[in-house]
Amino acid sequence: MRHGRCLRFPGQGVVGQQAALLTGAIWLAAVLLTACGNGANTGAVISIRIQNGPDALDRRFTLRCNPTGGDMPNRTALCRMIAKHPQAMLYPGDEQSVCIGGIGIPPSVSVSGTWRGRHVRRSHRVMCEWPGGAGALAYWAAAVSPRYLPVAAVRLHCDEDPSLQTTPIPWARVRACLHKLPSH
Repeated sequence: MRHGRCLRFPGQGVVGQQAALLTGAIWLAAVLLTACGNGANTGAVISIRIQNGPDALDRRFTLRCNPTGGDMPNRTALCRMIAKHPQAMLYPGDEQSVCIGGIGIPPSVSVSGTWRGRHVRRSHRVMCEWPGGAGALAYWAAAVSPRYLPVAAVRLHCDEDPSLQTTPIPWARVRACLHKLPSH
């Protein structure tokens, strides 16, 4: 039944109806605001710098995930890798090994920004440091040599595998993991 401008429900007065509608509106607003807040914090907004040698120019890119954007080549592949391997791609942990090289040899990759509202800052050389080199390979491959993206995808779990990050470190297993190639 209608009564003036208010919809009447059996057993409720106009005040009860308004309270119910107000409660429903507050609940709906809370749900929508929570969803908006989570959506804003679920993606990545990062800057990537790749240095390929002492005389080479720096390459700088931006990458956004969820939604995908920026000027980084192969954005969709990188965003999938970040979603599947956030630790390896964004927070690889303390280096346990390094390799000999020079400035930009092998190439270095620096990543900074935010992911899900959390600060990101990492810098590793491609397949040099462990953990960290596999994630650097992914960013480098996306920008410079996309044919290596499948190799990076196979090796990313090496930087996240807790069984490899034990004391003492099982170096033979780490090396085996980092030398895996994609199956064809």
